[in-house]
Amino acid sequence: MRVLVVQPPLFVHREHIDYPAFVSLAAWTVAAHLRAAGIDVELADAFLMDGADFHAGEPYSTLGSPPEKFWAELQRRRFAAAVVHLDPFTVQAPDDGWLGPTFAALRAANPGAPIVLADLHIGGMNYVDYDPSHYVNRPDGADYLLRFEGEASLAAFAQALARGEEPPWPRGAAVVGEALAAPLPAYGGCLYENVDLAAYGRFLARWLERNPRPNVFAVTAGTVPFKASRGCCFACRFCTSRLAEGYGQRAGWRPVETEGLAATVAALGRRPGVDKLFVLDEAANVAAAHFEALLDAAEAASLKLEFPNGLRADRLTEPMIARLAGLISVLSLSPESGAQSVVDRLMGKHQDLAAVERAAAAAKRRALPVVLHFLIGWPGETKRETVETIALARRLWEEYGAEPWVQFVVPMPGTALFETCRAKGLLPDPLPRDYGPAFQGGPLLRDGACELKNADLVRLRDALAAAVRR
Repeated sequence: MRVLVVQPPLFVHREHIDYPAFVSLAAWTVAAHLRAAGIDVELADAFLMDGADFHAGEPYSTLGSPPEKFWAELQRRRFAAAVVHLDPFTVQAPDDGWLGPTFAALRAANPGAPIVLADLHIGGMNYVDYDPSHYVNRPDGADYLLRFEGEASLAAFAQALARGEEPPWPRGAAVVGEALAAPLPAYGGCLYENVDLAAYGRFLARWLERNPRPNVFAVTAGTVPFKASRGCCFACRFCTSRLAEGYGQRAGWRPVETEGLAATVAALGRRPGVDKLFVLDEAANVAAAHFEALLDAAEAASLKLEFPNGLRADRLTEPMIARLAGLISVLSLSPESGAQSVVDRLMGKHQDLAAVERAAAAAKRRALPVVLHFLIGWPGETKRETVETIALARRLWEEYGAEPWVQFVVPMPGTALFETCRAKGLLPDPLPRDYGPAFQGGPLLRDGACELKNADLVRLRDALAAAVRR
């Protein structure tokens, strides 16, 4: 019995957040898990097909195989069940992106084969909560919806079908997946074994050539998305990394088992053209031994690394930063605010801002560029606290060359911050379908969320950006 794992093309806003070119890692991971469970798996990934490209649009761009070509390819595949990745960009795309025609192509190819629409959420990008009824119990929808992490649940589903049994879920069900226990499997270092990384590199080369956004993390055509851990042990009120807990999926921070991690990195180091791992961990350096094991493996394999989601400054030591200077192009840190009261009281991050400055100073001594993530406009943030954030961002730029990235607070659905804003009447009506543009384009929350007006927040952000450009 064959399971087809499907990564459709993407329809992505030009002002998106996160990393659309790397969404396929979720599909690759579930395919590896099913294969390890003894299931015959085939991958239909729009980013690996001939002609995969980036086409800039206004305001939405297309990534991956041209949709018509992708659907035609799906109709040539033969399978007993299909798993379609519901990534966060598709959740936010107008008209569900390319989901409807993807389902139609799968049904035309294999009438009666069940289709599971699955989040395949391995982390690394914001999870966008949604109404499950939008995707199931409708003629043009999926047969099943699997939410959040789902490798173990999909393996049980496929094994039941292979035994000739009824699926473990009722048709039309929206099921919360079972989380994998720690340590996470590394599949004997074979996660990428059946992935055509040369084809993926050709896609990345075209994306890099045509994408108008700056290539901050020095992505190359030889860059491969990677996860060394999942989840987070912290409880920041704005973060979606623990959102599944509200639906009963208990996961927490879990590392990939160490020997398998090293084997996977070593195997990637032997793949022609691979030169960098784009590490999408939410909390990459939460455990020093595990973090250093990743650095060891990368050094041994002569691979570069990037940590785009930001490292915890209070978990970085001077020797770690010295090693990172030889491995990464830029050190990404997330103070989030320049006011310790906001970090502790409003966002619940509990990171000492003095640690951010120490890390920036250590990076400067090693000529390692630094970017700092800040958010302004927190509900309850005073004018003084907002000004403190802008002042710290400017000072760290002037003293250490740490480039500030200032965005506006955007409560993502399902987070504690979102619920607080909803209870206080701070959310717009209607809510946006796509939250990405609000981070850069202007405050999402109503005036009155913080002491300063939204226009003042924009003015402060723009004045800082102008000062940095000078």
